[in-house]
Amino acid sequence: MKDFGERIKHFRLKGGFSQEELANQLNVSRTTISKWECSKQTPSIFDFLSLCNCFQITLDQLVEPSL
Repeated sequence: MKDFGERIKHFRLKGGFSQEELANQLNVSRTTISKWECSKQTPSIFDFLSLCNCFQITLDQLVEPSL
């Protein structure tokens, strides 16, 4: 089972984004993306929705631990 940070990284790589590119899309810093991927920080609900929109996935797909 992947944790949330691993799922963000999975979908980021699947979408062909670098951390910097994703950060620019979401108007956050690259450091923020890194913290999310390392599970050191949790995105806000607005960031969750922005991630889903950017990755073109549902919220369930992003937060479901059975990826």
